[in-house]
Amino acid sequence: MHKPGLLLLLLLALPMQANSELTNITVGLGAGDDEITSSRAALVQTLDPFWFGHLFPRLAVQVEYGVNRWQADATTHYAYSLLPVLRWNWHPSGEWQWFSELAIGGSYLEEKEIAGRQLGSPLQFETRAGLGVAHERWSWALRGYHYGNGGLSSPNGGLNLLNLEMAWRLP
Repeated sequence: MHKPGLLLLLLLALPMQANSELTNITVGLGAGDDEITSSRAALVQTLDPFWFGHLFPRLAVQVEYGVNRWQADATTHYAYSLLPVLRWNWHPSGEWQWFSELAIGGSYLEEKEIAGRQLGSPLQFETRAGLGVAHERWSWALRGYHYGNGGLSSPNGGLNLLNLEMAWRLP
């Protein structure tokens, strides 16, 4: 799946919630297992169900549409992801808004082997945990990612990454 495949994924996923909008653009850099370097770009869609904000005012529901570029052994690898995110805002009314987040979704990898790691399948689960802070239109987060096929195929070498990411809130 190359860039036309990602565009199709984005177009299919955008109408999934009537009360939602693209809210952020995120970019990040990081490193992982076996000297893999990582760069990531994503569009973030914030979902706003009518009932949700009243019951859980500090919890945000988002969906990220991401592209990952990994460098390993002088080879470039790409992965495309659809990642639902739960974000807990610790002080949503403060000037500096600290947050933590958990996410699990799916990724499509163009190759099943990265830096000698056999991942078993191009379809992978993508899980993430992160901590960050937002100020005005910017946010910064430290995020840990794990990619694995959940034992659905073998081998299941898995891949771990740690990224520092920055997001800009759209006007």
